[in-house]
Amino acid sequence: MSSSADAVGSDKAPRRTQQERSEATRTALLDAALQCIVETGYVGTTTASVAEAAGVSRGAHLHHFGTRDALLAAAIEHLNGRVVAEAEVRLAGIAQSPERTGQVLDILWEMYKGDLFRGVLELWVAARRDPELAAALAPAEASINGAATRLGIMLFPERLADPEFPLLMAYARAAIRGLALQQIITPSTGDGAELWPYMRSQLLRAFGEA
Repeated sequence: MSSSADAVGSDKAPRRTQQERSEATRTALLDAALQCIVETGYVGTTTASVAEAAGVSRGAHLHHFGTRDALLAAAIEHLNGRVVAEAEVRLAGIAQSPERTGQVLDILWEMYKGDLFRGVLELWVAARRDPELAAALAPAEASINGAATRLGIMLFPERLADPEFPLLMAYARAAIRGLALQQIITPSTGDGAELWPYMRSQLLRAFGEA
């Protein structure tokens, strides 16, 4: 017969391993770094502020990332991974849709309106005068570009032989980034609700679907 102590013990959640605790701390630091970048900018994002927002010691930050620039670059890649994973789930449902180009454009617009673009923009502006930060950001930028390429291959396999298709995709991303940047620089213009439908129709024309 089990004792009452055994019964109580069986209700306790299993203790996390050292690896699980380490991964949880790393994720907390990355999420906190993103929050700080968006809310206070690159200059205001310090190792101390990130550690405080994450609820961990500054030593934990140094253990996982070493430098602030390494942490911020990892944070951008972390957010990109989350955004891309969500986009892949949404895009998988429209892979066979006859209107998938327009739906892809809509998803790209939503992505660039969010924290990923704001965070990347904040860091790349700072990286213009910070070679170490620029070097730390390069892998994250390559990851973002690679994700966009994979999504294009997944959704438009029939157009991969078209030499202009990669240029069309790059053109669409550049146009959408430009509109997203306008909303950051001149927020009084709104969230792009008025201009986006017109830009969307022009992009569809460029893809030969309007």
